[in-house]
Amino acid sequence: MAIKIEWVLIVLVISIGGLSYQFKITQQTKHKSKKTKDLEFYDTTFRKVDTKELISKIDTTYGVLESKVLRLRDINYQDKLISKLLANKATKYDDVMYLEDNVSLWQVDGFEYHTQKAIYNKKQQTLVSPNKFNAKKEQDWIDGNHLIYHLDKKVATASSVHAIIEMSKKSKE
Repeated sequence: MAIKIEWVLIVLVISIGGLSYQFKITQQTKHKSKKTKDLEFYDTTFRKVDTKELISKIDTTYGVLESKVLRLRDINYQDKLISKLLANKATKYDDVMYLEDNVSLWQVDGFEYHTQKAIYNKKQQTLVSPNKFNAKKEQDWIDGNHLIYHLDKKVATASSVHAIIEMSKKSKE
């Protein structure tokens, strides 16, 4: 008895069809969450004003707004107490700004603060740096770790502080 080729082909087609139902063959695609940029901008200045005066200003080279979070690059921030706040990267959410890479703060009264990471809270008027920092005013130098600075009260707390303070004051006579 010889097996006819037709019967072999029929059995082969049926078995391939049955196997394809058992193993679901699909093209797998990565399920990425669809993040859409609400706003993207280059070389922009934001000014916050009231009816009488300028409250604050941010200059940036690049920014993206996604889900109420503003991500900025190369920022320059100014307000009543801060003459200049610079950082390479910033993430702003409500009144809190997370600053990274070469963070520098110059206050209106002459104090300077430099660190690598900091958190600026506009509502509480605080600058918190979890990293090493250095501060300067005229000839006075302060280096330390973990700075918490209240801009409105001009009170700073830090750990591992090293300071060089000019003690003699020249009087104008």
